[in-house]
Amino acid sequence: MRACRFGIPAFAGLWYMAAAAQAGEEESLAGLVAERATYWEVLLTHGWQINLVLGILAFFALFLFFHVMLVTRRRLTVPPGLYQEILDDIASGDIERAGQRAGKHRSLLGRVALPALRLHDRPLDRLQQVTEGAGRRAVGALRRRANYLANIGAISPMLGLLGTILGMVTAFESFSAELEVSAKQAMLTAAIGKALITTAVGLVVGIPSMAAYYYISGRINRISDELELAVETVVATLKESR
Repeated sequence: MRACRFGIPAFAGLWYMAAAAQAGEEESLAGLVAERATYWEVLLTHGWQINLVLGILAFFALFLFFHVMLVTRRRLTVPPGLYQEILDDIASGDIERAGQRAGKHRSLLGRVALPALRLHDRPLDRLQQVTEGAGRRAVGALRRRANYLANIGAISPMLGLLGTILGMVTAFESFSAELEVSAKQAMLTAAIGKALITTAVGLVVGIPSMAAYYYISGRINRISDELELAVETVVATLKESR
């Protein structure tokens, strides 16, 4: 009975100590989970160098998109009014006036048609060479601007992946061998979640940039076709006016 009287309190004490230890471990794990920062905190603290570069690329892509959209407006590419006025001047025999109209107008059609109007008395093949060269230069300038969007769309995801790899390497190096398995698992989960933020940011920048590039490329192709048709019509009208 005496052994029983002393054994029950001892067993209760051991059970209390084990329960306290288990509770402490659960609180520790809960603390690790609770210490996980919000999305914006992680964005500004983990891999902020990569995120800063991606932010600059996003701003540049947005600027390029609106810039190309502005310079490819119809009144700056193939304005119907200028096109018809040039044809009317050529048909009436006033080619000099048509050249003046083209020179004053800040449009692709004006820049491409102007050399042909100035050299209207040259052979037809010479006029075609001049207009084709001017058209390639004008459309090529637009394509070069659009190519920057494609470059941003290709580079951004790779930069994000680089940030994720660097974050995971840092997370593995920071693990201590003295930590419990459960604590390591919690820390690894949190570290991977933070490391993947840069990949997500890279995709958020890259996908819209590629979508904008394909849209702008289609727009430039349409402008190129319209410009080619308009210049061919101008050259043919010059040939008929001789």
